[in-house]
Amino acid sequence: MVKYFRSNERFEIHDFLDNSIGNYTPYDTNLNIPDLKEKIRALPSKPRSPFDNQFNIIKEKVKARFLNKVKLTPEIDLHIKGYFADNTIFATEENDGAKYVKIKSEEGYKYFKNLEQVNNQ
Repeated sequence: MVKYFRSNERFEIHDFLDNSIGNYTPYDTNLNIPDLKEKIRALPSKPRSPFDNQFNIIKEKVKARFLNKVKLTPEIDLHIKGYFADNTIFATEENDGAKYVKIKSEEGYKYFKNLEQVNNQ
């Protein structure tokens, strides 16, 4: 939703439903996307609803930021602050069945390489 409001000049409910929610596959398998879309589609038709089907987006008023926290282990959370290239973070599985999250990061590499060197001294 944040991406939609930051990248469009105008909100139109059908465009939002098609392009922002569209065929989104949620992390939470209990989230029913078709049901969510129907609830959003019904908002403007509710009695006394202040919800508009269309309006101009005032970008200066969009203060929300994309933030997603993913629990990797009990000790480690990954905070994703924005959208990233598809090949930056991905899941991988080794031949022995071990599962990993692989993150392409020059800064992260340097940090953990330095930490490894400090720990080996």
